Parts: sequence; C-alpha cells; structure tokens
Amino acid sequence: FRLPAGDASTSIRVGATTSDFSSRSLRNGIASAGQVGRDIANTQINLDLPIASRGDNVLAVLGDLSLNGNVAADHLSDFGTLWTIGYGVNWAPIDGVRLLVSKTDQDEAPSAQQLGNPLVSTPGVRVFDYVRGTTATITTVSGGNRALIADDRHTLKIGLDLKPWSTRNMTFRADYTRQNTDDPIAAFPAATAAIAQAFPDRFQRDAEGNLLSLDSRPVNFARSESSQLRYGVNLSVPLKSRLQKELEAFRAGTGPNPFEGLWRPGGEGRR
Repeated sequence: FRLPAGDASTSIRVGATTSDFSSRSLRNGIASAGQVGRDIANTQINLDLPIASRGDNVLAVLGDLSLNGNVAADHLSDFGTLWTIGYGVNWAPIDGVRLLVSKTDQDEAPSAQQLGNPLVSTPGVRVFDYVRGTTATITTVSGGNRALIADDRHTLKIGLDLKPWSTRNMTFRADYTRQNTDDPIAAFPAATAAIAQAFPDRFQRDAEGNLLSLDSRPVNFARSESSQLRYGVNLSVPLKSRLQKELEAFRAGTGPNPFEGLWRPGGEGRR
C-alpha cells in the first residue's frame, strides 16, 4: 500500500519442516537409546513503513526515515511455540549519513540432540576435582537433557554509515551489537569449585567427600551478556590499464581508436 512518503513493503512467509532423530549406544554391555521427533510449523510477517522522504517532500526536514517491524512464530511439536519480535529504524538525515537501529527478542529451543541423545555412563574417567585439589577416577554421565528450557535472546544492533565525499567510493562503517540471553543453553563447563557450588546435583560424592560421578549433560545458565564494537573503512579504487583509458577516451570522442592500424587485410599488423 502507498503512504505519503512512499510505498510500504510487506513480506509474509509460511513454512513447515519435519525431522526425526534417533540414536543408540552400547557401553559395557548396557544399551541405551534416544529418540526425538520434531515437526515445525512457522510463519513470519515483515513490514517496512516509510515515514519521511526528501524526494517526495514529506517531512523533508527529517531526511529519509522508515520504520520496520517483524513477528514470527515457530510451533515445535516436541517443545511448544517460540516467538520472535523485532523492530527498527532506518534513517538518513542527510546525504552520506545513514543510521540503522534494530531490537530483537527471540526464543530459541534446544536442539533435538540436546534433548534426545541417549544417556551414556562412562566409568574410569580421570578428572581433576577442584574442590579437593586432587585427581579422581569417576563415572561420567553424558547425553540429552529433557529438562532444558528455551533461551530468550535480546539483541540490540546499531549501525552507522558515513560517506563524506560523494565523488569518492569511500565509506566509514561502525557497528555495535549487544546481546543479553536469559537461560542460555550450553555444554556443561569444567568442574571448577564455582561450578560445583552452582550445580550441586551434578556431582555425587561419598561420605568422605570423594568425587564419584559427574553429570556432564547440557544445562541452562541463568544469563549471559556480550557486546561487540566493529569499525572500519571501505575504499574502492578502480585500476585501469593504458588500453582501458585509451578506449574510454575514444568512446568519449577525445582520443583516437587504439586498435587503428593494428591489422591490415593482406598485410602485417603494426608492431
């Protein structure tokens, strides 16, 4: 549909996937199996709305300004419905300056393997026990963890493009990204004293405090935070040979044909 500042842009996506994951483990004569079937139905809607436009003289004092938003839903047969909601702004206040800002909140499910891998017990594993400061021979437990929950990611992106010279193909670019994740899914970390205190149910000890077994299946942490700033310069310079320059001059009518006299019928070419 048409707005005063230009055409609105809309895209709609609907899809479905199906997958089955099964595995079997035989360790020391003990068999274990895991199986997960995952059917996914998803839909997504993106909308881009022009608000101001210098070309159409609509709120021209703001430059070129557009808002965008998106909503997506993914229904997983083995996990439930996950949502993604995002919105942002694309603003070019003057020629040569463009600012892009976006904010996204996204739910992410654990993989089928993280949920459905078979439970495997491996005896005789040597690990360092950071609590007692000794090396112990223990039984490790690995495989899928049905207790995992979805993580919730909050991402902020800010991008700035500067092109100070219209006659030069030089652009200054800076990008800042910050991501905070609630309940992130991760492999079980090294068994330090802090990890043992945070996950006491994953460590089994005898009455004397000696480590007997360690459950190393994936876990949900409480929260993770990361941020990144990237900046640089993009410069493009065309490299032309003498022949290319002569051809351009000939086509523009300011120079001779560079191929004239190179070949004569019945004779030898010019050297």
